[in-house]
Amino acid sequence: SKSLAVVVEGNSSGTGSNDFYSIVLRSDPVSDVTIHVSGNDQVLPSPNKLYFSQHNWNVPQEVELEAIHDLVDEFVTNYSVSHSSVSQDLLYHSMDIDETRVTVLDNDVAIIRLSKHLLNTSEGGADDS
Repeated sequence: SKSLAVVVEGNSSGTGSNDFYSIVLRSDPVSDVTIHVSGNDQVLPSPNKLYFSQHNWNVPQEVELEAIHDLVDEFVTNYSVSHSSVSQDLLYHSMDIDETRVTVLDNDVAIIRLSKHLLNTSEGGADDS
């Protein structure tokens, strides 16, 4: 598992840079464990649920992080992906799981475009349109 991830916001055709981290249990659970992975309006984790059992508890499961494309120039921003657990195994039910910090590198650039660079006017009211 990693505590810091970096993603680059993609464009409408999906060209961005995602990051990954993995989650694994430290011991064999007596009951199945579900880990919920929660993003926010800027970071999308996939999958948003991981399932561990007595058969796969020691196999790392990967979470992919993607920055959600928007048209807002936000520079570099930091977010968190949180985790929660549910299980009949009291060791794993509602346990504290570290957040993963995510740095999003934005691809949007604020631009002001002028329709004309040179305007001509004259005294008397004539204007350039």
